Amino acid sequence: MTTHRAARTVAFRAGHARGADWQEAVESALQQIGPAQPGANLGFLYVSDRLGGDATAILARVREATGVRDWVGTVGVASPGTEVKLSP
Repeated sequence: MTTHRAARTVAFRAGHARGADWQEAVESALQQIGPAQPGANLGFLYVSDRLGGDATAILARVREATGVRDWVGTVGVASPGTEVKLSP
């Protein structure tokens, strides 16, 4: 006997921000996504080239704020419709 469970659809949240420094940009993006959903266990983090040197601190902040432990991503990315190269 096979039991099927209905797939559960969960909205994916995204935030995109610029700021005078990484802290301002990260806080703005965190405000956009709001609190993590219960059971959230994976996040995607992309930072501009200019913030690459701060990636470890940025990751620590988003982990702390969201409670999500596992993150994947990269440094030096494009965002649809927005030029972010060398922007904080």
